[in-house]
Amino acid sequence: MKLFPLSNGDYLGEFTPKKIGQYRIDITYNDKPIDGNPFLTEVYDSSHAKMSSLSNNIQVGVENCFEIDMAQVGKAPMEVTITSSTGNQSKTND
Repeated sequence: MKLFPLSNGDYLGEFTPKKIGQYRIDITYNDKPIDGNPFLTEVYDSSHAKMSSLSNNIQVGVENCFEIDMAQVGKAPMEVTITSSTGNQSKTND
């Protein structure tokens, strides 16, 4: 954890989490918690997302399924965009 004083009197804080999950950040000034304490954040690693294989031969009008394994990612926001050969997009998000 690093703190950097800024020219306007504020501070910039940096930390590098090592694992996915929820982190709690407590900030005090003059030994007193600042408003809003504690601050909670979710840490995730999208590089661990995996998608099952999808057929290269999909027929019009036939529902097709695929699975996205997010077990090792953490509580990450997810969006899926499917783009047709003509550029039309279909989006969904978690």
